[in-house]
Amino acid sequence: MSDRIVVMEKGRIVEQGTPTDLYLKPRRHFTAQLIGKAEVFACAAVQADGGFVAVDTPLGRIRASDPHGLGANAGYLMIRPESVEILPDSAQGENLVPAVVTHKVFVGDRTHYSFVSGQNPLTAVASAYLDLPVGRSVKLSLYLERCVLLEHDSALAA
Repeated sequence: MSDRIVVMEKGRIVEQGTPTDLYLKPRRHFTAQLIGKAEVFACAAVQADGGFVAVDTPLGRIRASDPHGLGANAGYLMIRPESVEILPDSAQGENLVPAVVTHKVFVGDRTHYSFVSGQNPLTAVASAYLDLPVGRSVKLSLYLERCVLLEHDSALAA
């Protein structure tokens, strides 16, 4: 792996950075889905608060990190599977999304879970010792600092 990566889309350089930055804090929807698994939701910024922004999404209102200072210019919210914690359905707090387990795959030391929240898919990775049955209602805690705002991409909105 290189210490710098240049991401090209349709022959144009659209983003560049370290592998870590492009994975954890991409600026664009294209990069977020090119480098690793990511759920990306359209969003509208509501209120900025010290490096974080509250956004309205199909999942409800979510507070997210804004590493690129996009603010009201953010168009998408990225959530990676490892940025989701699975909690009991009775959990209370910020950035919680009600969901139902739709699929699970045991992969040794962990289990990959698929969920639906309303009609929106989400994925999470958990310890193999957490053995949730398909159909179980849960709350998904979305880590504030790992929910990342992405810039609005007019090509995707068309």
